Amino acid sequence: MAGSVGARAGWWRAASLIALVLALVAAVSAVVAVPRPAAAATCDLTWVRGAGTFGDADWDLATSWEPQRTPTDRDTVCLPASRVELFGLVTTVAAVDVAAGGTLWLWGGTLDLASTSSVAGILLVNGSTVRGAADLTIEKGRTAGTDTGQNGTFATSGSGRLVVEGQLYAAGGGGLFVELDVLNRGTVLLDANLSVGAGRKLVNEGLIRMRSRGTLQSSSTAALVNEPTGAIEIGTVFTAGGLDAVGIRLGSMSNAGAVTMAAGEMSIIGTVTSTGTWQLGTAGATPCSMPSARAADETRLFFRGAVSLTAGSVTGPGCFEAWGGDLLVEADVVLEPGTLSVWGYVASIEGDRALPRTLLGSGAELSASGTLTLPNGLGQHPNQFYRLGGTGTIIVPKAVPVTHTGNALYVQDDVDVVMEGPLTLDGIAFVVQGAATFTNAGTWTVRGNASLQADGSGSIVNNGTILADPGTGKTLFLTGARGLDNRGTFRLASGTIDMRARFRQMTDVELTGARIEVASGATWIFWPVITRLSGQLRLEGTANVIDGFAGTSSAFRQLDTITGSGRLELADGADLDLVADVANGITNGGALALDAGSTLTTASYEQTFSATLAMEIGATGTGRVVAGPTTLGGTLEIIPESVGQPSVKDVVVIDSTDVRGTFASVR
Repeated sequence: MAGSVGARAGWWRAASLIALVLALVAAVSAVVAVPRPAAAATCDLTWVRGAGTFGDADWDLATSWEPQRTPTDRDTVCLPASRVELFGLVTTVAAVDVAAGGTLWLWGGTLDLASTSSVAGILLVNGSTVRGAADLTIEKGRTAGTDTGQNGTFATSGSGRLVVEGQLYAAGGGGLFVELDVLNRGTVLLDANLSVGAGRKLVNEGLIRMRSRGTLQSSSTAALVNEPTGAIEIGTVFTAGGLDAVGIRLGSMSNAGAVTMAAGEMSIIGTVTSTGTWQLGTAGATPCSMPSARAADETRLFFRGAVSLTAGSVTGPGCFEAWGGDLLVEADVVLEPGTLSVWGYVASIEGDRALPRTLLGSGAELSASGTLTLPNGLGQHPNQFYRLGGTGTIIVPKAVPVTHTGNALYVQDDVDVVMEGPLTLDGIAFVVQGAATFTNAGTWTVRGNASLQADGSGSIVNNGTILADPGTGKTLFLTGARGLDNRGTFRLASGTIDMRARFRQMTDVELTGARIEVASGATWIFWPVITRLSGQLRLEGTANVIDGFAGTSSAFRQLDTITGSGRLELADGADLDLVADVANGITNGGALALDAGSTLTTASYEQTFSATLAMEIGATGTGRVVAGPTTLGGTLEIIPESVGQPSVKDVVVIDSTDVRGTFASVR
């Protein structure tokens, strides 16, 4: 019995002890059930002061935390889903965790994080800094950055990065500084400037959206890398300012993704490389009107540094301007902006392609390695000089007029430039140098005091018409080591030509080919005293062509032969006198044409069996050859002065007292 009683007593005591323990647990559970901020599983300390404004001393109070102790650099501290503002906080913890829906406002001070830590929910205000020894993260669906009108810094004390899966935000009116590398897989939203520190890199695999006055102006050694999955959207960042409206300033920018820009104008400063896409402006927007004032919906993007496009595309109605560095566009790149503008450097455009409207200025060079066609126009920034060069071919089609005024135009290197459309040069120096060739295949007008110059082994070739029209009292200088290669028509309409470099078709004694016209009242100096005419020459009215600097002694005073390919035309009352100096006769083996009122005076005239004498006859008179001994042959062609004119009788076309032979035919 005693043993049984003792056993029952032991059981009762054990049961009583268990009941007591359960009661204590219940009491403790009741205490813990008092409302507190929900603690994350990784939290060492949890803020229990709730929302409000606090100071550095509040952070250090043990009673601000659960459990009650002051945070150390080994603690992960957690804050609730409410607004906690801390002024002048200077402390170090391992990590911080702001609950979703909560914000930690840091007014000044420095928060050091010794381990990998989230910074989601942190707002930097009044120049505050969050500095991590390892990576700082912004989780998906969360935001960190600055408040409106405020600035702050994310930095590293080691090799940590800022990894953005959610959103990094620079609010308007302030600025955000990142003194560490940034990897963006979420969104970087900029309504103010984001400054990337010296030697740091912003790698974008997500979205960078620049809107309002959002900019990226950083150290000259910082880099922006837009990966293939990355997108950079530039809103109406600036509505004015042109080159001074700097939106992106870095040491370098590489784009393998997509960059789009809405209306406005902005500069990118730094070296740019790209295999990605650039979309300038939206469909239906006003095309680039540079150099005119920008329309409200027009887009202009300036590159103030070297640009290398090795793949991808540039499209849209906006302006793409390389200003401040060389531009390389490789053959695989689609280059279709509204306007390509190059200012002061070399634009090397590879491959065979049609270019957009192209503007050049401040000595810029358009350099071709393939065949570049400019169906949309070639122009200059007002009164600027530019260069055409490279080793390929540049073609301006027939329907595209080109005008160049106020400064020089150079064609250089080993390029072939073919101008099929109308070209107007007004008061400038036109220089072809190196081994380049410039070919005029259309109508080229030269006005004002100007010069045409071919140096080195360069060539100016005229396969069309050149109209030299300097104007009264003005001069066109033909200079250089190599004269113009005139295979078409060259007409001096007014003013003076000072020919220091002869045409390729001129020797000391002969004009060998092509056609030259000199209008009444115009003067051409330093022409060789030719004796043979194998090209075509038209002299009108009082045209004055001389072999010296001044005077009236004709450069044709010793002309004695018109060859089978030659043609001499006297028009508008022109009078060519071959006896005024040393009397000499002329043999016509080609063509001689005189309109009504024009006269050729010669010591003798001989016309071969294959030659033609064309005489215009009308009410005002007839063309006439006044000659000594005359031998006729070949063809006489009668040309009416006007259509339907009355018959003219008893006309003298050869005024000679000694005529032998006759014309083989009259038509």
